[in-house]
Amino acid sequence: MRKVVAKDITVNDLPKTRPQVFSDCVKQRFLLFFLMGGVCLLASLPLLAVSFLRDNALVSAYLKFERGAFSQEEFYGTIATNEVLFSFLKVPCFIVLGVVVSGVMRVVRRLVWGEPIFFGQDFFSGIKSNGVNYAIVCGVIALLYAAYNCVTPADGEYSFAFTVFGVVAVIVMLPIAFFTLGQTVIYSNGLFKLIKNSAIIYMRTVPTTILCVAVLIAPYFLSYIPSLVLKYVLLALSALVAPFILTAAFLYSCYAFDKCINKEHYPELYDRGVYR
Repeated sequence: MRKVVAKDITVNDLPKTRPQVFSDCVKQRFLLFFLMGGVCLLASLPLLAVSFLRDNALVSAYLKFERGAFSQEEFYGTIATNEVLFSFLKVPCFIVLGVVVSGVMRVVRRLVWGEPIFFGQDFFSGIKSNGVNYAIVCGVIALLYAAYNCVTPADGEYSFAFTVFGVVAVIVMLPIAFFTLGQTVIYSNGLFKLIKNSAIIYMRTVPTTILCVAVLIAPYFLSYIPSLVLKYVLLALSALVAPFILTAAFLYSCYAFDKCINKEHYPELYDRGVYR
């Protein structure tokens, strides 16, 4: 026999804050999150494969250096070459991942706004509507990261200016990219206008946005785990649970858009999915 709730849902049971919206989505559509997670994991496989090949190449170079087959200069040269090669190989992988996430984000938007979901139809509709912008933004970020690796010292001796430049670039670019991708799912503006709006929104929400973006990029730091088996198990798990994080991030984006855009320009979108 199927279990049923003890009482009917009333207006008082509807989510009245965005944290409650998140909790309600997880409770009501838990399996949907893992369906989206499976899609994200499949889209992450090319990126994981390239990362695995890069790690193997670095381990092989280090073992040759330990055996004396490489001099120190040859070892650093091999590291630098591998970093550049695999960084650029990751660019199309990030583009593919971005296109797939654009489909997932349309499903997330409908879920958060309490709209009916037809997974296949909504997923491919999201790719059709938002895939280009996601591909461009993810591709540009990946290219800039690859270019940064081209000038990264192979011996790990970073200058202070070099480190500051990298940190500032991350603090400036990633939040703007985050809001650009969030707006793409909701609004039909051109990419440059979305970027301009994102910069304005970011300036008005700096502390909380930095915290949100830090949570989003946290899986990147798993790449520093020395054990390859543990590292790739955790990376695969992070892809599987990514929809939970994407949903929370989208809810935060909706809060920022309500604060900076919707209340004045799009009142029909203000507090969408929340029952105050």
